[in-house]
Amino acid sequence: MTRAHIALITAAFAVTACNSSPGTTTGLSTGEGTDALVIAQLAAVGAQCTPQLPRPAVAACDGKTLADSCTVTHEERTRTGTCQQPSGTTLTCVLAPPAPPKVAVDACAANAMGDACSFTWEHGETVNGACTAAADGTLVCAPACHH
Repeated sequence: MTRAHIALITAAFAVTACNSSPGTTTGLSTGEGTDALVIAQLAAVGAQCTPQLPRPAVAACDGKTLADSCTVTHEERTRTGTCQQPSGTTLTCVLAPPAPPKVAVDACAANAMGDACSFTWEHGETVNGACTAAADGTLVCAPACHH
């Protein structure tokens, strides 16, 4: 098989992978039915899908200007955000991050940044971590990362 054949097959797989999951917002699709080997091979040669902005987020900013408030409803849940231009051109509703769980905030109520903390999560699981600032500045017990 020549290099031209390999390039043609790789391009065909890239189109298939990129089009296989309409909800994909960034990178290569990893949805059901997508062959992980193909994705790995495409990533190895630098092939990526073109990022697509979620339609409801774009529609939420129709008729608005940069920094206007916006709302997006998904699966019966409405969230607020701000109209921004993450793609550089299309005005899109960028949602505010959700509030951290109350138990994680309570675990750091009497602590300082970097202090060890723990809290009990669902099903009685103990979560150990360190106090850190959430996106909104609230001190929260963040679990230790395990790689």
